[in-house]
Amino acid sequence: MAKSKFEYVRRNEQDTFCLPNCWIVVRIDGKNFSKFSDDHKFLKPNDIRALDLMNKAASTVIKEFYDIVFGINYNNELPIYRKGTTIIKKLIPDENGKIKSTVLILNEDIIGDRFWKEHPEILNPKAKVKNNLTYKKSSNSQNIENLPEVTKKLFI
Repeated sequence: MAKSKFEYVRRNEQDTFCLPNCWIVVRIDGKNFSKFSDDHKFLKPNDIRALDLMNKAASTVIKEFYDIVFGINYNNELPIYRKGTTIIKKLIPDENGKIKSTVLILNEDIIGDRFWKEHPEILNPKAKVKNNLTYKKSSNSQNIENLPEVTKKLFI
C-alpha cells in the first residue's frame, strides 16, 4: 500500500495486543519426521539418538526464545483428529469490533462404559500395576521398569 490511494488506511489501523495473563499456544509439527527417522535409521519407538536430538532441539528453541514459559508434548494425535470429536467454533466480537474465535473441542468417549466394565483392571490407580498388565498382555513389548528414564512418558 505504499504510496497508493489507500495509504490512509494505515493511519487508522490499531495494534492488537494479547490480554494480560493469557497463554499463546503454538503447535509445531515435525513435518516428515517418519521419513527423517527412516533416513537416519532410528529404531522405533525410542532410539536414544532420536530422543537426544529432540531434547537438544527443544533446549535450543528455549534458549533462543527465552520467554517461553512452558512446553509439553504428549501425543502426536491431537483430540481434534480423533474419531467422535465434535468441534464447536464460536465467533466473539471484542471491544474494538474485531472478531475473535474460540474453539471448543469435545472428544466423546465412543467406547462407552461397556469397555470399562469388561476391563476393570485398567482402572487401577497404581501405574506400576497398569504397566505390568500391559507388559503381560503384549508379546513384543518391553517392561517399562527396564527402560531408560528418558524413554518413559511423563504424566502430569
